[in-house]
Amino acid sequence: MNEFESLQSLFVEDLNQIRKDVPKAAWQEGVGLNVAFGVTNTEIPARFLSGFVPSATLAETIQEQQKVGTQLRIFIPLHLSITCGVSEPNAIVNRNQGLLLIQKFHEVFHPTLHWFLDEDLPMTENAITCLLEWSNKLLENAPHLQSEWEKVRQSARRRGNEETAKIYAPHHVFGWQDCWMPANFFEATPSHVTFNCLSPAEEPFQVIRKEMLELIRGANPDLLAGGVHYDLTTSVCRRPHYLSVRVGKLQEPSVNDLLQLGFERVKQELDHMTAASTKFAKAHEDLIALELHIEDMRSRQPALPNTEEFVQEIAR
Repeated sequence: MNEFESLQSLFVEDLNQIRKDVPKAAWQEGVGLNVAFGVTNTEIPARFLSGFVPSATLAETIQEQQKVGTQLRIFIPLHLSITCGVSEPNAIVNRNQGLLLIQKFHEVFHPTLHWFLDEDLPMTENAITCLLEWSNKLLENAPHLQSEWEKVRQSARRRGNEETAKIYAPHHVFGWQDCWMPANFFEATPSHVTFNCLSPAEEPFQVIRKEMLELIRGANPDLLAGGVHYDLTTSVCRRPHYLSVRVGKLQEPSVNDLLQLGFERVKQELDHMTAASTKFAKAHEDLIALELHIEDMRSRQPALPNTEEFVQEIAR
């Protein structure tokens, strides 16, 4: 079994086949990986770091196996979220807390990985007008996507209004670096080979994103980022790692709970919640996936802390 095959359980797509499909010359240009960190008004879930296990592991594997430099880009559509009502300005506290965890996770378990944070630019009238125009064009040119479009708009409309719902989905082509408009959205330069590590929950948005990309390709090809892009769906975090699960009065444990109570206690709490409602089962699996990842790293480097020790170190 090669290293890519050993990572297969973290992704839906065939990693070994993708490795073979990437042109040999393309690997030498450097590889970028993207993973999203959406900031909301609710507390960050205790399982938050499980969302970075697939991308960090894949980045280091590519680095070691292909002998090529990798960069993990963690992008935050913060200003879009504030504009669309998904986040309030004070949600920056959650952003800072998440960043602290990400820093410690990579510092301790993935120290050779080069990663950076890419936050979107403040939403200007020009940027909003641009996104609205593409939304309207999509509705005109792709009536067959009406049901998918409604799923996306309904999700965004719950937190904002009709107009903000229309600007939410088009922004994805910039978040995932299909397109490039640094004056309005993100500043970071895309890599020649890019792997997007997507939650399964992103599927409705990706259908719209792909259609939006084709629309832009035909209308304004200068915006295309270029390079070779692959979307990889992760098998963890079916509900994104930054979104809490809530059922009635029950809400999954947060990072604050994790830091105050410790890992084992939070794992027990989530286990009890899963017994009360199966809707917490995937969140419980994500927490276990983080623990298994840390134990796998410790099997290679016994001096590393276990999950409980790592959490206590952050709490201190």
